[in-house]
Amino acid sequence: MRSNDWSHQRGGIPLLNQSPFVTQAQVISAYGDRWKRLCEWVNTVDPNKRMVNPFFEDLMVVETGRASTAGRP
Repeated sequence: MRSNDWSHQRGGIPLLNQSPFVTQAQVISAYGDRWKRLCEWVNTVDPNKRMVNPFFEDLMVVETGRASTAGRP
């Protein structure tokens, strides 16, 4: 976790397949509009989140700008 914070503060871009502790804020900061467009596309083609695992669901941006909480209490 601390290495992700350190890297983020220095403009690093997380490798999503190698960074299990990356936060949504870090992903949005690193990928910007590309991440938001990807999330919009995923929400369009997979509205029931059948192909999104919990890790990526927590990183996803929904229309409100918050992480998805679908299926969570």
